[in-house]
Amino acid sequence: GGAERVVLALHELFPKAPIFTLFHQADKIHPDFQHANIRPSSLNQLPFARNHYQWYLPFMPHGIESFDLSSFDVVISSASTFAKGVIVAPHALHICYCHTPTRFLWQQRLGYVNDLPQPRLVKQILPYFLHRLRQWDYIAAERPDILLTNSKTSQERIRRYYRREAKIIHPP
Repeated sequence: GGAERVVLALHELFPKAPIFTLFHQADKIHPDFQHANIRPSSLNQLPFARNHYQWYLPFMPHGIESFDLSSFDVVISSASTFAKGVIVAPHALHICYCHTPTRFLWQQRLGYVNDLPQPRLVKQILPYFLHRLRQWDYIAAERPDILLTNSKTSQERIRRYYRREAKIIHPP
């Protein structure tokens, strides 16, 4: 998809830079990433993470915050959900290419739960977790020093939901 093409373009610019991700399946990777230094989070090792990573949604903020980025002077995140929440060293510059505010937490939050093919009990519990994730997402959006985005529509969503300004750089 589009987010993967952005990461690929960044990888082409910085081929030696490691790529941090919550989940990674080496056998399903795009050929252009075959020799990349990909570092998945500890969530990648949990049972059923390969086929049911969505089950770990409440733990994804912790997974993204657990990356040790202390040795990097510049961190570029590509985010539509969690990557903007990485914690960088105080001296580091964090540039986030935010594709859009997390849709299932903001503009699609009401329909998201209703449309899930999950048991009713899950649908009753999930709004509590989504509310907590929405709070985390707002705070996480404050972490990048610079926000970039792909379009005027996303720029307006970022302004509305995160109360931040983002510069537009059209995707590759």
